[in-house]
Amino acid sequence: MTSSSISSSISESPAYTSSLLPNNFFVRNANDEPVEPMTRPPAEDVTVEFECQDGRRFETTSKQAYTKASALIPKDWAPPDVIHLSESSYILETLFMFIKPGRHPDLRNVSFDTLARITKAAEKYLVISAVTICRERMRSFIGLLPVHIFLYGVYYDCTEFVDKAAPLVVTKETLEKVVPLLPVDYRLTWVLFLSVS
Repeated sequence: MTSSSISSSISESPAYTSSLLPNNFFVRNANDEPVEPMTRPPAEDVTVEFECQDGRRFETTSKQAYTKASALIPKDWAPPDVIHLSESSYILETLFMFIKPGRHPDLRNVSFDTLARITKAAEKYLVISAVTICRERMRSFIGLLPVHIFLYGVYYDCTEFVDKAAPLVVTKETLEKVVPLLPVDYRLTWVLFLSVS
């Protein structure tokens, strides 16, 4: 798929009303963390090959991967090893558009579920240019999907989203549904917040 076909396929899915993702989608677990990343760039700029969960392969240079997605290459990687990633080809194809030279997708017309998956992958592999655009797009869903946005803010250190979504979560969800999804250090704060709301 080319850059232009990705852009056109992205703009063909305008679903901004609901989500099929579970409320715990942004709750971090061991699978969400990349293996320990490379701490310095490889001596030579070599081709790095990645394989997604559905078997499709992507390539980029080690320099591009290291500078634009600092957690994409594992510490113990050596060429010509293929790096296996847990995301789908569509998500990775979009993510690689932020890593390779060229125009980045604006993600304006993707569904929330697709945006959430791209956002989670961008955070996981530290693709900062993608994280910036994803956060900008996620902001538009605070009123529609406050629990998802609140949990994203909690787990990915985006206090603006926590602050803006928390009052909406209080009115839409019960304590029993939200507290188990929170990290332990947030639970007391959340209970106190609910008691004064």
